[in-house]
Amino acid sequence: MLVTGDNYPNILRAFHDIESDNRGFQAMCFPVYPVPEHWDPYLPQIEKALSELSRTERAPESAPLPSHVKPNVDLDCEFSTFTTGEDTEMQAMSNRSMDMTLASVLLMDFFEEFHEKRDPYLRALEQRIEFYDSEDEKEAAQELRMQLK
Repeated sequence: MLVTGDNYPNILRAFHDIESDNRGFQAMCFPVYPVPEHWDPYLPQIEKALSELSRTERAPESAPLPSHVKPNVDLDCEFSTFTTGEDTEMQAMSNRSMDMTLASVLLMDFFEEFHEKRDPYLRALEQRIEFYDSEDEKEAAQELRMQLK
């Protein structure tokens, strides 16, 4: 699948944010990115999840800014926090829903140049199980483990 501004504008913006964050002024933000076909069934729900992130408000998971710091709308909004923020904030946001977890796995794969070939949904399930285990929500984790079988 090719991700473009026409079919998946929010995924494309997330890819651009990651490119810019990693490479700074040398970033090459392309209008089209190939995504391995095992991602195809999940792209619509990831696009929807990303579209629901605020472009103006901070994420509830974000630590409060010190009183002397003025928020930067472009960098301190939910979308930017999810795509290029601190790891703990990004992880907390990915635990909001399975679609956000899938989005997190997609962005991780993009960052790592899509070397991972395992099913994205199974990897997202594993990530959510790990989260529930860490939060001592054993019942929720067990329900997800049943989906792995």
